Amino acid sequence: MIADLAETENAVKRFYRQGFRTFKVKIGRDQDLDFKRVLAVQKWTRKAKIILDANQGYTAEETLKFLKRLERSGVRPILLEQPVPKKDWEGLKKVSRLAKVPVCADESVASLADAVRAIKEKAVPVINIKLMKCGIFHAYTIAVLARSAGIKLMIGGMMESSLAMTAAAHLAASLGCFDYIDLDTPFFIRRGFDQNPYLSSRGVYNVAKVKAGIGIKPIKI
Repeated sequence: MIADLAETENAVKRFYRQGFRTFKVKIGRDQDLDFKRVLAVQKWTRKAKIILDANQGYTAEETLKFLKRLERSGVRPILLEQPVPKKDWEGLKKVSRLAKVPVCADESVASLADAVRAIKEKAVPVINIKLMKCGIFHAYTIAVLARSAGIKLMIGGMMESSLAMTAAAHLAASLGCFDYIDLDTPFFIRRGFDQNPYLSSRGVYNVAKVKAGIGIKPIKI
């Protein structure tokens, strides 16, 4: 969801007070509004780290133009996620080649086969792995292949339950090779955060005390 300017400012202020220091800004629909929202995030978070996610919304040319505009305003995101449509591999490679910001493939890498292609073609420097896209085994395989090729990794999720996010957190913790963590869905689901004993209000997962599985105990009814 892309929020309006007021909603963006209110959400950023709230999460910054909770201790968040990295913010993902959804863009890709209206460049002028996107620009204002990114500037608002930077203003209210006192130079916290910013990740951009275009969700396939721009062309390669639009993406590069937008990044130049941000650069002139002193904004340097730490990552740009899926700037172009998922099947636009040439556009994805163009942005990766010309942008000063690392580019991450999300929708373009929806399977193990997609990951192999991204690696062989050196399409992006970062891949977003989501368990809901490819399952645990293929997620593990993609992580191993990507790291062996020098590609960095993000662990992410869709609009998933707190249970699913905890499973992803366990994968990330067990492999220890993820450079970017984006598992904040429980904060946007009713009671999602309240029901997760391993997630802090700052968005940090701690699964060190889990003895078996992902630490979830079934309730007898």
